[in-house]
Amino acid sequence: MAESIIKKERSRAYPVMPLSEALVRIKSINENLGSRGQCNRETIATGMGYTGLNGASARSVAALTHYGFLDRNKDQYSLSGIAKKYLMPLEDSDQAIAMSTAALSPVLFSEIYESFKGHVIPKQFVNRLIQEFGIQQKVAPEVERIFKETMVTAGILQSNNILNSTTTSDTKHIVPSLLDNEKDEYANDEVKASKIQPAAEPNNYLNVKLPSGILVSYEQNLASAFAFGLFGAKLKELDDAVTEYKKANIKEVENDKNE
Repeated sequence: MAESIIKKERSRAYPVMPLSEALVRIKSINENLGSRGQCNRETIATGMGYTGLNGASARSVAALTHYGFLDRNKDQYSLSGIAKKYLMPLEDSDQAIAMSTAALSPVLFSEIYESFKGHVIPKQFVNRLIQEFGIQQKVAPEVERIFKETMVTAGILQSNNILNSTTTSDTKHIVPSLLDNEKDEYANDEVKASKIQPAAEPNNYLNVKLPSGILVSYEQNLASAFAFGLFGAKLKELDDAVTEYKKANIKEVENDKNE
């Protein structure tokens, strides 16, 4: 009688640590091993603070590779350009750029971001991970935690649970502030008078789309303040005002049609 073979369910690859922990690990590597030269996997593991190469340390090495912090040449590893940009920044924006780039380097995280950018992460996020992104059920809550923590660290996920519609990285440019006609559509007389101009250097700006549809653009050095919800109340006031304005306009148009 032939034995039935049960194929073990495997989950999509993902980094086993959030970005904040990965940043601590590359700092340790830099302090213990330096930023130049190549090392084998066991040496990288000890550089991170492990006693040697085992299951946990091997997964940590893999996580740093997921984030793009390690370059691999056969069995040799070295700190990548993105890691060095964070550890030894030459410009004020280098660390933010490095974190944003690293956060979206894992293929899985990039796919999730593309699916939800500019929108609120749904309450059923774990189920979406299982059904749409190939994540095994038992690890889905952990993937959710790591993804969200990583996006917060990179300034991509806001306190209102909305993923920024654009990010800054070495390969992506930030969309400038709202176009003039979009500003004028929702601005009051005072704002129209001041006539806010688009950013001269769009690479230093991040954008987030509110539920009402309005796009808020802010300087990159404010990312942490936005991430920790310091402007949450004001953003909600703005979002509510825009929503009410749109509703009032729709009613006026309907009334005009009925007259």
